[in-house]
Amino acid sequence: MLDAYPGEAVRLGVNVRGPRDHVVKVEVRELPSDIAVVTVTPEESPAPFTSTIAVSVSASAPLGNYLFELVVYDATGERLLGTDPLVLLVLGRGLSRDFAKQYSKLCELYAEYEAMATIWHLLKHVLPSSATFTQLKQAYQLFVGKKVSIGIIGNTPKRMLGKKIIAEEQPGLYIANVKDFDIVLSRIDIAQVRVCTSVRAGECGESESAEQIARGVQRRRGQSRPQQPPKYHRASVGGAQEIAKEHSTLATFYILLHTWVLRQRATYSTGSTSGS
Repeated sequence: MLDAYPGEAVRLGVNVRGPRDHVVKVEVRELPSDIAVVTVTPEESPAPFTSTIAVSVSASAPLGNYLFELVVYDATGERLLGTDPLVLLVLGRGLSRDFAKQYSKLCELYAEYEAMATIWHLLKHVLPSSATFTQLKQAYQLFVGKKVSIGIIGNTPKRMLGKKIIAEEQPGLYIANVKDFDIVLSRIDIAQVRVCTSVRAGECGESESAEQIARGVQRRRGQSRPQQPPKYHRASVGGAQEIAKEHSTLATFYILLHTWVLRQRATYSTGSTSGS
């Protein structure tokens, strides 16, 4: 993966192999010219040789990750020798190179736990001193992989502040408020997140309730509406079992405690209805 800021140029050295003395050609494909201009030096030569790929990122290139392909072709033997997928990560000016080093990890966390856990990791390991709202927004767009509105990203820090996962060191400057990832998991609705990530991308958000998610799943399956409390309990217990496999018992305890409270509420509600 190559990382660069808008207006910056980066270089990549490639050791080209092929049948000795065969002329081998190197090409770069599928990188839009409005994002970056690519030059290959030399483009072709008798094998083996070393080629330099220079990627000049446009000053107006929006931040994002852009896939492109390196193609090596045997011009003498007229056959393809191989292809190699590459990624250009265009960073926002507010993000350091450390973000690029943690990029894969952040994407994995978002796929598994969604936004809150990912932003906590960002503040804990990438921007430990503090982060502005602009930095959070730039990072959010990169690990989500698409543009997001100010409203969506703005709502997430507010909820994290309410759960005391992060804190405001100064107005508009955010820091991680807890040290341990298991504590973070205990403060977010893991059952909800796990159900949400199992649903097709884009059909539910982290702000949806477990009831809303369950209804959406049932509609897609063509089934009748389920009894919501049992469905929610099953999701919570299932989430607790998965957490127990992957993390310490602390997060599991909080999920089971949450499930017990919901059951008590459901029992009280049923008793009140039958008695009236």
